[in-house]
Parts: sequence; structure tokens; C-alpha cells
Amino acid sequence: MLCDCITIVNEDLRQHNTKLSTAFSRVGTRLFVKPLISTEKINPRGKSGPMLVTPTYCPFCARKLADTVEAEQATITEGATHV
Repeated sequence: MLCDCITIVNEDLRQHNTKLSTAFSRVGTRLFVKPLISTEKINPRGKSGPMLVTPTYCPFCARKLADTVEAEQATITEGATHV
């Protein structure tokens, strides 16, 4: 992330014995941490589990998340020769 919102919110939540759920996202060889939005299955008999949902913008400060920026930059230079 380009912001420290997850760290700041987790510090505030610590006094309530709580923290945000997070997921890792990979772009190329880099890993990024994103907040995880809770989902649940509608039909419990369905074969697959619930989908994971992660935002592309920080839900606290509305900045674009780092892996989204990295992905956009990667597509611009994809196939280019680097010396």
C-alpha cells in the first residue's frame, strides 16, 4: 500500500483485541498486503468456497493501492528492453 492505514487502524483496534483481516497480492515478484473484505457463501451446498474480495483503493484514505499502481506501470514497460 502507498499508505500506512492498515498499520494505524490495527494499532487502534489492538486495545479491543482485534485486527483487520488481510490478504497477500502478487504482481510479478513483489508481494503486497491488502485489507480483506468479508464474504460468505449464499448456497451452503455449492462446491466452491466464497470469493475473496480485496479493494483497489484504500477504504480509509481512498489512495490507490500500491499493487494496482505497480500493475499499471508493469503493463506500460512490458516487453521493453532494459539495459
